[in-house]
Amino acid sequence: MCVIEDFYPMDYYFTIRWKVNDTISQIQSKLEYKLNDEGLYTAQNLYKVSSETWNANTNYTCEVTHQGKTIIEKKNFKSSNAPFTLTLKPPIERELFVNDKVILEAVVSGDVKRAVKEALVTCYGLKPSVVIYTPDSIDTDRVSLVCEVTSPKLGNVNIMWKVGEEPYIKGSTSTPIHQRDSTSVLSILTISKQEYEKYNTITCSVIHANMNNRRNPLQVSTS
Repeated sequence: MCVIEDFYPMDYYFTIRWKVNDTISQIQSKLEYKLNDEGLYTAQNLYKVSSETWNANTNYTCEVTHQGKTIIEKKNFKSSNAPFTLTLKPPIERELFVNDKVILEAVVSGDVKRAVKEALVTCYGLKPSVVIYTPDSIDTDRVSLVCEVTSPKLGNVNIMWKVGEEPYIKGSTSTPIHQRDSTSVLSILTISKQEYEKYNTITCSVIHANMNNRRNPLQVSTS
């Protein structure tokens, strides 16, 4: 699509000429105009091509003639917007909590050089609330605890558990649960009944996107 904005006056000799690889393909002289609040006009023209032409390395030129002046805009969509896909895996929780390192794994297909050059990773969100739910009674040999992390605008969160003073361990983390006014993530830790009764404290530790100091994760403990 070729869009011409903010011009005046409306010239009935106004034309748009399309070229494909420098060969004239279409000339359009009858255009629909729109007048904005400032008294200036806007016109546009859509040029349709086949999928074979679009997928080829094709140069498209839009030539606009108004009041005896010609403006030329040339574009090669294939070369300037080469497709690629980038899949970014979440950071490894243990490296975050133990070594204070954000290790990301990216899988790139397509124009790899362009993807690496233009890739930008951004984390965002508000400080979430953290709640631990414990069982009221224990009737089996296994005990499950649930850590709920909630925020009106929940960004990236990483959750790990500590049983007593043992090393960090990873629970089973859910995908984000979207509600009307908030988003939550659940992490479930399942341990033996003996472990649950042995240790006085079980802690849910959260590193979230809006933290200034990852060495002090947001923590909530049971006792």
